[in-house]
Amino acid sequence: MKVRQNSLVRRVRAFCVLYLTLGLPCVVLSQETPPSSSPAIGLRISDEPAPASPPSAPPIVQPAPLPTDAAPPAPELDRKTVGETVNEAVEDVIDEIASAESSLDIYFEQSQPFSSYRTHQTGFQWIPGSNDDLGWFSWQSDPYLSRASDAGLSLTFNLHGLSGPVTPDVSPRLYDAVAAYQVRRTISDRFSYDVSASVGVFSDFEGSARKGVRFPAHAVGMMHINHRADLVFGIDYLDREDIKVLPVAGVSIREFIVPNMRLDLVFPRPRLDFVVDDQHRVYFAALLGGGTWDFEATANTRELLTYRDYRLLFGFEFADDENHLSAIEFGYAFSREIEFANAGTSHTFPDAFVLQWVSRY
Repeated sequence: MKVRQNSLVRRVRAFCVLYLTLGLPCVVLSQETPPSSSPAIGLRISDEPAPASPPSAPPIVQPAPLPTDAAPPAPELDRKTVGETVNEAVEDVIDEIASAESSLDIYFEQSQPFSSYRTHQTGFQWIPGSNDDLGWFSWQSDPYLSRASDAGLSLTFNLHGLSGPVTPDVSPRLYDAVAAYQVRRTISDRFSYDVSASVGVFSDFEGSARKGVRFPAHAVGMMHINHRADLVFGIDYLDREDIKVLPVAGVSIREFIVPNMRLDLVFPRPRLDFVVDDQHRVYFAALLGGGTWDFEATANTRELLTYRDYRLLFGFEFADDENHLSAIEFGYAFSREIEFANAGTSHTFPDAFVLQWVSRY
């Protein structure tokens, strides 16, 4: 019977070791032999009634020591640490997605339909001059919306610096102050339009600038033939003294000859693009330069000056971190001429080199 008792104690100890491993409380019976005053556990064979046993002492309760080879309790997970780790991982993924979405891809830009006739751009242009030639420097911001905008008001103020010949005597500084409202809409998969109306003061702001008030505008529609070609048509009202209005007409072809090439053969601003990689492209472009300004010819005389040239440009364009397209352009200006409306005279100048830097939004 004592052997059975020791076996029972060992089983209880084994269960307690398991409970302690799981972090549960346990009570273990002592293996010590009960004191002599307590009767031994066993069978009594006698005819005499067994004497009453005094109440036995309660068993001694003590924690069972862990075996030396037992594994330590498994550490509890730090749920806060896990939660913070998950949040940080999610934030990193969101940041990567946002960065990828905000990175301008020129391949994607070039694959889009022709749906904007004019977009906002800021930059400078420089035509070097000398004693016998007319030099021209402009810091200019066009009053048009960014590529991502559909409708809104634009305000711009531009500066033009003139240098060169003593004759004709013109103001060395001319300014543009323009307010424009533009709307772009895509009516369906087949048709879009771009409409703009503006009012501006083009003058040296010396005295009255009434004759320098102009109202440039354009209305251009685009017919999307398929995913590679668009027809472009409309009018561009320049409100200049030499050229009041120009027709807008042409075709835009994506993947022209090769997949990386795009041809916007649209008068009066044709352009041919070739993508180098997803952040760079080169292009050839042509445009009409100049404008009309009101300036003070003498103390009591106002004059209207119109400068005109035609430009052929080669540009290297790249996408920056702010989703702007910036470009440096090298060009050639020819058929350069200044006309004076009140005097009825004009002056021509030699062809010249053009350097331009623009940032398009």
